[in-house]
Amino acid sequence: MRDIDAYAKQVHDVEQTLGQALGYPWYKDDQKNFPGATEADGVCVGEEVPETLAALAAAQIEMLREALSYIYADVNGYDPCDRIPAWDKKYPWLRALADRRI
Repeated sequence: MRDIDAYAKQVHDVEQTLGQALGYPWYKDDQKNFPGATEADGVCVGEEVPETLAALAAAQIEMLREALSYIYADVNGYDPCDRIPAWDKKYPWLRALADRRI
């Protein structure tokens, strides 16, 4: 396999791994536009590239870390908004989660 082919395969594999983790739609689930597609065809990441998918994944990881901190704080009896009030503005649904409204 030529180096360029190996690199293209690696790029595709990274895009598929990140696309699946981020919940991009599967080709197999859109038989109208992709007849005969199977799980082996993977997900459709559109025009995203590994770098943009990685940035999206990093942002989601940051948000989930903050969400977990909120839950941890709630379980342990303190209000993380007292320490980091920007959370309410950045992720208002976390306040609802902490208040058990969702």
